[in-house]
Amino acid sequence: MKNLNLEDYEKLAIVSDIHANKYALDKFLSILKEEPTIKFILNLGDFLQIGPHPKEVAEVILNDERFINILGNNELMITENLNVKTREDETGHSNWTKEQIGTTLLGKIKKIPTFQFLDLNNKKFLMTHSRIYNEDRSNVWGFPLLFSKKSLSNFMRDYPKGMDFILFGHTHHQLYLHWRNKSFINPGSLGCSIHKSMLSYCLLEAGEGRFNISLKNEYYDQTNLLEDYRRLEVPDAEFILKNFYGIKS
Repeated sequence: MKNLNLEDYEKLAIVSDIHANKYALDKFLSILKEEPTIKFILNLGDFLQIGPHPKEVAEVILNDERFINILGNNELMITENLNVKTREDETGHSNWTKEQIGTTLLGKIKKIPTFQFLDLNNKKFLMTHSRIYNEDRSNVWGFPLLFSKKSLSNFMRDYPKGMDFILFGHTHHQLYLHWRNKSFINPGSLGCSIHKSMLSYCLLEAGEGRFNISLKNEYYDQTNLLEDYRRLEVPDAEFILKNFYGIKS
């Protein structure tokens, strides 16, 4: 378990689902320059694939010492060759992503864990992309149980006991839920929001023995992002733009 500490009024940021979007990431980091008390950035995975800039994004999150990272299902597709059903063009996109990243960066990415336990100011945090992964990784694809018809009690049993905060992404929907002494936080998607031209994240501030939690949304200019899909000849660009950005050719 990694031990972290925040002094009063220091903050950490929680992000997920950057999806190889350097423009959203750059905008987010520029916003943080106005937040000098940001000490850590917890990255909940899916920072590669879908977007046109996997190498640039990987270099940032691996070299910025504020980042604490875990892998999501998109990373596992290219680092462990998961046996999952994919369209032929989706396989092409994964192979293109690996080519863009290169073997050196890919080797570093493979060392990132799929989940992390943190002790932050004597509170227990779980970082997971969706649900805690079992040995065969089969439930990496599952949406958190909150989005099924099951009860909150069943939803909570899907995560380890003894956690005060559960941090997850995957759905691209922001969520802050506190129930029975547990807090569940989904910061939304930084790079592939369901809202056009918007990036989403969360800030957690320490102060007076408690944490203040703020879900944030900021607009950014998507013009260059959309042009890069075509300029860089990103495989499956038409499908991605239609289904993830609502843009039809």
